[in-house]
Amino acid sequence: MIDESGRLVLPEPVRKGLDLREPRDAEVTVTDTGIVITLERDATPITKAIGAMDLPVAEWEEMEREIEMGRQS
Repeated sequence: MIDESGRLVLPEPVRKGLDLREPRDAEVTVTDTGIVITLERDATPITKAIGAMDLPVAEWEEMEREIEMGRQS
């Protein structure tokens, strides 16, 4: 449903099915066949801490390689 302010209102069963208990950021895309809602994912505390470091891309790539190597061990 779209309310009088033009906001998309999701029915309660849909909100419960998507586990939307609190307001969250989302991207809404309107297509010829429907509407796609992409919810912002919650970052883990470690991801937030690493993001706050503002590292150059090269260091992110190195961390990714080290994480992958650790998963293979």
